[in-house]
Amino acid sequence: MQEVSAYRLPAEWEPQSAIQFTWPNERMDWGKDALAVQDRIHECITLIAEDQPVIVAGQDQNLIRQQLSDIPIERLHIVEVHSNDVWARDHGPITVMYEGQPILLDYQFNGWGAKYPASLDNQVTKHLCESGLFEQVERRELSLVLEGGAIESDGQGTIIGSTDCLLDKNRNPNEDWDELIAQLKGQLGATRVLTLPSGQLAGDDTDGHIDTIARFCAPNTIAYVQGKDPRDEHFEFLQSVEREIMQWRTLAGQPYSLVPLPLPDPCFHPEDGHRLPATYANFIISNKYVIVPTYQQDKDQLAIDRLSQVFQNRKVVVVDALPVIKQHGSLHCLCMQYPKGVLSEKI
Repeated sequence: MQEVSAYRLPAEWEPQSAIQFTWPNERMDWGKDALAVQDRIHECITLIAEDQPVIVAGQDQNLIRQQLSDIPIERLHIVEVHSNDVWARDHGPITVMYEGQPILLDYQFNGWGAKYPASLDNQVTKHLCESGLFEQVERRELSLVLEGGAIESDGQGTIIGSTDCLLDKNRNPNEDWDELIAQLKGQLGATRVLTLPSGQLAGDDTDGHIDTIARFCAPNTIAYVQGKDPRDEHFEFLQSVEREIMQWRTLAGQPYSLVPLPLPDPCFHPEDGHRLPATYANFIISNKYVIVPTYQQDKDQLAIDRLSQVFQNRKVVVVDALPVIKQHGSLHCLCMQYPKGVLSEKI
């Protein structure tokens, strides 16, 4: 019989107090796409703010407030914070519950294994906490490097991730697999960690974040990217992912209900032609919506239909993610949810 931990990592579909975004600015690498990306984040915020608060971390508080002037002021919390980039999923905190109370785990972020500058990103959570947004919620700084996009939780003790990302020596060079998994189980309250086989989408800078490939939709349901075209470079990798997930069992010992999502037709960067990591698995779950990235192609509708069948208690909506994937992430990568109880009631 497995020991029950006092810690628990909530599933994303559990009640949320807020969702955080980090706002793009002119110092980042977006170039002429900056305004389009701001528009896409604005679309997401507009939807989410219908039903819950949104936190925006950014460089110029007054300018951001002007740009988001249509968002109800009581639902928008802007904190002036400097950052290297916009990917709040990876530099935001991972919130666990301990005896019913939230704790913000502030893992180290080193730019996905020292690929990109990240010193400012690594301080975002600290600055947000110092702003008073979270009142008495504990922020716990940890020495382990871990990004939010690297893990998925069913809220009941199962964590899924990818071996390549979690064991990357540019992240945690002094950890072996058993030690790393033991730390993750202890810190996240997991009873088990299931991992995907080696591989990733072309253009993915993260070494295979799980939220690009497979997502929990319920404790017994996983949506995953299915490769059906033998001519596509991802075919063998996605076939191995499918075989692995089909072998997984729920904590009750039953096969998971699997929801195959199509692999989008190839999307290429308009300047140098490299393939971009388009994926329908990178959807956002808010209290009211499931926000699905789309790529202006026929397969968009199939992904919408399949996710609509799974999330019958939420409305499935779409945001065009083509400008976002030019910097190798999609919609889920842009945000981090905070479970109920994190945002101060006085705010």
